[in-house]
Amino acid sequence: MRKGLVKAEKDLKDIYASNRRKGVTIRKHPNGDDPLKIKLFGKYKICSKCKEEKHMFNFDFKSRDNPDGTKRRGIQAECGLCRKKHRIKRYNSDPHSYVRRLIQLAMQPSAVKKGRKPCTISVVDFMNEWQKQFEKTGLRCPKTGVEMTFVGGNNVVDTNISLDRIDNKRNYELGNVQFVTNMYNKIKSFYKEKDINAFCYQRIKMIEKYERL
Repeated sequence: MRKGLVKAEKDLKDIYASNRRKGVTIRKHPNGDDPLKIKLFGKYKICSKCKEEKHMFNFDFKSRDNPDGTKRRGIQAECGLCRKKHRIKRYNSDPHSYVRRLIQLAMQPSAVKKGRKPCTISVVDFMNEWQKQFEKTGLRCPKTGVEMTFVGGNNVVDTNISLDRIDNKRNYELGNVQFVTNMYNKIKSFYKEKDINAFCYQRIKMIEKYERL
């Protein structure tokens, strides 16, 4: 029985290690209910932002430095909800902040490990590309004409700004980036642009035909 448990624990560690190499994180406690939090910091804590007393599971771990250079476990001063609100306010207050955050996420090493194409241009070059497009079309998606949004939260918003490669076979590089709606980007990941255009043209013809009936 003991040998079986040891093998199961080893297999689990191998899964975690394999996914970390791929840039995929599997959290042992995805809902934040790690009993170690209570063991180290108690059962309840007052959030420094909203001033409410909440269960320790509502707070995230934070790495802290020791004088000798080693790390120790700490806990965030703000609860998870307040930290989420702060992130939304910070990155979703205007389209430029939202785009900068998209670029930062795309340039993370973990993004490449997950299969995303690498970025060969800097954040500054990315932002210059965004600025050029914004001066030309504003928040209008250059491919659909839909006004793009920059809404934060848990769910993917179809009209939100999305970072797209013009040629999907190439990396994120100068001359190969554009900013379109999430919906258009998702469709483009499955179909070539000429096929999308042909489909949309046919769809318009059918709508016009039935409107005349």
